[in-house]
Amino acid sequence: RLYCCLCSQLSCVSKVCVPVVQCVRWRRVLLENHSILVQYLRVWYTMAPKPSRPAVPQSAAVNAYLTLYNIIQFFGWSYILALTVRSKLNGGTSSDVWQVVQVPLEIFQTGALLEVLHCMVGFVRAPVVTTAMQVASRIWVLWGIVWLVPVDTTTGSLPALGPLSPTFTSLVIAWALSEIFRYGFFAAKALGVNAYGLLWLRYSGFLALYPIGVSSELTMVWLALHAIRTRGLLSLTLPNAANFAFDYYIVCVIGMLVYLPGFPHMYFHMMRQRSKNLGGTAKTAKKTN
Repeated sequence: RLYCCLCSQLSCVSKVCVPVVQCVRWRRVLLENHSILVQYLRVWYTMAPKPSRPAVPQSAAVNAYLTLYNIIQFFGWSYILALTVRSKLNGGTSSDVWQVVQVPLEIFQTGALLEVLHCMVGFVRAPVVTTAMQVASRIWVLWGIVWLVPVDTTTGSLPALGPLSPTFTSLVIAWALSEIFRYGFFAAKALGVNAYGLLWLRYSGFLALYPIGVSSELTMVWLALHAIRTRGLLSLTLPNAANFAFDYYIVCVIGMLVYLPGFPHMYFHMMRQRSKNLGGTAKTAKKTN
């Protein structure tokens, strides 16, 4: 159909815009390359943007599961934040914070892997790639960096930045607040509670928390690089029975470089979400007031 329309359009255009001879020549070319044009149109159709797949109709069981999941994660991260604040108020260091939050942090941050599954099976409409990027970066920093080199990451900082240097404490606080806002919003929404304050926190808190969190994650990786390289952690050198070499230090450096395109992608995605969810709501709120 597209091919026929294209030919007819050329005939119409020839009467108004271009000489008939020129149009006939192009029409002859189209007829001679009919099969090539058809294949091109098929490829073009397959590559054309498709509308996002809607979430599958949620049963009562799925709704109950998602509500329970969000509530558990909300209270879990609230507990982590409370432990962190109490430790700092008692004069504790970032190392002390790690000692008190290690277990709950490992449990609830690893539990975020379920969010990727939720996207894949259609329980929620969030994009799989964006969700996977965020979860994967945090899982890697937690297990592949902080848990692997706890002394260097929880006691160090960047001397060049002085008191403004990101630390493990700033990492935990940024993670905890962003998750409390997010899970709190989803849990309230699932329970039928529509509060503009929760909506605003969900789509505005990231403006400061994302940069703090990402800078803290990169600082953790930077602090761990020396130990990973000198001690050969998670690396495999030749010769060995498998005849295979693996340098985890290089993987960490590459991981840091991935943040360069990854962070803007995540940040602007959230900016678009903020504009989408707060733009109309803010105007409606002003009119109501």
